[in-house]
Amino acid sequence: KTIMFFRFKNTADVRRALQLALDRNILLRFLELGGELITLGSDSHNPERVGDKFQYYGQYVKSLGFRRLAYFERRKPRLVTI
Repeated sequence: KTIMFFRFKNTADVRRALQLALDRNILLRFLELGGELITLGSDSHNPERVGDKFQYYGQYVKSLGFRRLAYFERRKPRLVTI
């Protein structure tokens, strides 16, 4: 079985008070097409920003119907239930 990932590169938009970085319609379409997992990135330039807003976005994608997030360790996906 192939698992589709949606790689979300950067949570910095929320930090900068810009519009929501993950578009609801795109994510819902991704689900419709069989997508299951989201990966998040914080684009941190210092240790204090690692994982910035992951809890916020985790709850956001959960509210849309996603059940798991993913991260990679040694090039292998690790799944986290949200």
